Amino acid sequence: MWSVMRARRQGRRWASRRSRLIGLTRFSWAAFLATMAMSSRDAMALCNQPSDPDCVDARRDYSGLVDFFATGAAFTVNDLPGEDRPNRLQTIVVDGVEVEGAEVVVPARRIPARAQLVEAYLYFGGSLFHDLDEIDTPDLEVEISVPGSDAFTKVSVERDAQDNPVGLHQTSLPFPFDDVELYVVRANITDVIANAGGTMIGTYRVRGFAADVFRDAQPTSPGVCSDGVAFNAARGTCEVRHTVANASFSVVLVFEEERLPPRRIVLFDGLQAVLGSTVTLTLSDFRVSRVPSGQITVYAQEGDCHPGPENCANGNNESGIERIRVIGADGSRTLVLSDDINPANDVFNRTINTVDPPLTNVAGTDIDRFDITPVLRADDESVTVEVTAPAPDAFGHSGELIGLAYVIVGIDTFSPRFDLDSHIDIRTSGGEHLDAYYPGDPLRVAYALSNTGNLPGTGLQMSTDIPANVVDFEVVEEPTGAVVEIDRQGGVYGRGQIRASGISARHGEVDDLVVLMVPECPLPNGGSLEIKSTVSAAIEGGVPFTMTSSATLLAREICGPRFYLYGGGGCSAVAVPTDRSGEWGRESEPGSPWPWGWRSRSRSELGLGLGSGARSGSVVGAVSGKWASGIGSWLPLTALLVLLKLGRRVRRGRGRGRGRALGVPNARSALLGGLFLFSSSSLLFGSTTGCGGDRPIEADRPPPTPLGEPCAAPDAMVKVPALRGLDAFCIDQYEASILEGDLGSEDGTGTTAVATSARFARPARGITWFQAKAACENATKRLCTAEEWSRACRGSNDLTFPYGDGYEPDTCNGYDAIRRDAVETGAMIESRTNTEGLPEAAGCVSELGAYDLSGNVSEWNQTDYFEGTRRGLAGGSYRSNAIGLRCVTEDNHALPTTVDLSFGFRCCR
Repeated sequence: MWSVMRARRQGRRWASRRSRLIGLTRFSWAAFLATMAMSSRDAMALCNQPSDPDCVDARRDYSGLVDFFATGAAFTVNDLPGEDRPNRLQTIVVDGVEVEGAEVVVPARRIPARAQLVEAYLYFGGSLFHDLDEIDTPDLEVEISVPGSDAFTKVSVERDAQDNPVGLHQTSLPFPFDDVELYVVRANITDVIANAGGTMIGTYRVRGFAADVFRDAQPTSPGVCSDGVAFNAARGTCEVRHTVANASFSVVLVFEEERLPPRRIVLFDGLQAVLGSTVTLTLSDFRVSRVPSGQITVYAQEGDCHPGPENCANGNNESGIERIRVIGADGSRTLVLSDDINPANDVFNRTINTVDPPLTNVAGTDIDRFDITPVLRADDESVTVEVTAPAPDAFGHSGELIGLAYVIVGIDTFSPRFDLDSHIDIRTSGGEHLDAYYPGDPLRVAYALSNTGNLPGTGLQMSTDIPANVVDFEVVEEPTGAVVEIDRQGGVYGRGQIRASGISARHGEVDDLVVLMVPECPLPNGGSLEIKSTVSAAIEGGVPFTMTSSATLLAREICGPRFYLYGGGGCSAVAVPTDRSGEWGRESEPGSPWPWGWRSRSRSELGLGLGSGARSGSVVGAVSGKWASGIGSWLPLTALLVLLKLGRRVRRGRGRGRGRALGVPNARSALLGGLFLFSSSSLLFGSTTGCGGDRPIEADRPPPTPLGEPCAAPDAMVKVPALRGLDAFCIDQYEASILEGDLGSEDGTGTTAVATSARFARPARGITWFQAKAACENATKRLCTAEEWSRACRGSNDLTFPYGDGYEPDTCNGYDAIRRDAVETGAMIESRTNTEGLPEAAGCVSELGAYDLSGNVSEWNQTDYFEGTRRGLAGGSYRSNAIGLRCVTEDNHALPTTVDLSFGFRCCR
């Protein structure tokens, strides 16, 4: 029988203390995301077979905080006036000696300063003539030197599992080019760059390419060739120059950087001859960002400039239309690509605009990047790219032969993303994360759905089968607003199945399902707890995925409460520190998951050791001293004995609702059921036993050494100096608290509250933007702009987080810090001694001395979005993942009348 529970609370759930930075980029082999169409079947091959060499398909697909840059150079040189055909091979200087090769520089302006390489490719290829020379097959090896190293490394073409060349795309050309073949191959150079230090900016040099750019012919007489044709004495042939002759290379760099917007990149490759035809590539399965942005880079072998080289410069394409056209999702918006050196009707005109300065009349090679933003609209889900080349005609025009090597499309996307950081976290019922667990002891399993996209995700569904070695389980916390269904005899193991639907999470935040599970006991040989959950995509887009986790179970012959009957636990009585900051105000927050306001606080603050003591006047305030060491030591055991006495009721499973006893089938399980509820009850008394978490409760500390320059103000503010074109200003050192006055209406009417910046005060939350604005003005301050807030957070070093560039899960109060709620302002800080023996500050504080800019509560700012309908938020909250905790303001905003317990503010002046 299915039981249904609907979540009723806003409180956040137990979190994973992972020490890793979110994997910002996750990519997989794409399977034919491209489709092809053409106007002339005879002109080229269709992409209908994976083994078809003349086939453009989606080679790689990248999503996340990623971007790309591609450039290249020709191995050939055309230095004869009035000619468009190469007359020699280019040379580079290596160790003081000229060798055949080519080089290109990736300028610093193209790659973000903190970008990390994800993947890099080297494409190289050219023409092959059916002639008298000895170059009759594609060259599959070259040598490359990359930035950071002067040494050359030999690289070879990638091969698949069948050891067939992947990317070895040759095409036999129709009349009038039936005497030549074109090819382009691909090598992965990611490791080459990584081994040289990972630097992407600088010079790339390629040598050792066997180029075939002359159609060798027999001389008319010994040593004599026709006019204008050079004689090659070494081979005894005439070097006939050809319009299709080409040889070149291209470097493609895909990189990630934490402050880039979410982007979808698709790399289409597979050499395609385009002659009198159109190749159509359709990119889909994304949603365009609310601030649309997109780029495209095309690499082509340019076979002709008819009727002469001047037409490669002025676009006078007499043989017909040659163009790249991009079409928006609804078909009503089209863009024919062009720029200052690429005419709209002759875009493949032997130019390279990805170098500084751009190059023109590059023999046989074309590499160009264009902006396709004008055809994109917010929430579009596809874009189409058409590549067209003209056909030969009755007037003697040979047409325009294009060897399309690759097309790379990058589009800023607007979508939720749950598959990168979602995870299953296993702990003891009291919150400890251990290397191994005893069977029979209840374990707390959190299925955390983490949204690393830039759009709130709704409508997710999750399904998990209870493992075979679990004898009982109970759902203790559900995702906000979700419907949870439980089948206690279902699942592949018959031990139960849990389904949750209607799950949602804002971008940069986490929502989770928490289940207590009792592993089988005795377990004399030990074992493991293997947990898997499948998650469907959000309504707004995304991909289904599977989460997995495991925990080691120790061997155990006797079952019972680990800590109280058999010892060996890591728990000890800890005295509750005294109060630091006085009353919190209301004992229970609106939407609190517990009927007593102190219960959630005892679990999150005391049990997890936030360094903040019990509140005076509260129930927990009485739990100290003798209570902690006396009653606290025997009360849970007494509760266990009472529960064991009620074993018959447990077996019948009469209980109902979230707090009911578990339905277990036998006497042994009755004991486990009692143990389970005993451990669950220890959540309430965790502060008295020290079992509530893995953080010690620390005594009060003196204020840390101030950072930055204080501002003259009635309460704590720090000065942000003039940086990056902005004047100096002052910002609250701490998140704003309200110590006097009323909030008034949601639209700010009647707001008499006065914003205060004070250490260890409770941050104001559940406050609208209008109320926050009025509270700042009542304190003779104002809300910060998004740019001011970002500058205060990033500081002079332009950091990603207020404390540095690398994500630290425990430093600020986000989801990974497992605080589960907002803490007092400035509480996320550790005191340590500097070299002079004086205390210094570390933790969630910026270099300028502002605390909690990352996490705790999201902070309203005065910047508006979407024509003034929404207001900015920044910094993330205790619900946020690493993406949401960055010093980023552009992708977080809400309606100004929104009331949320994770929303707060701070002021500027």
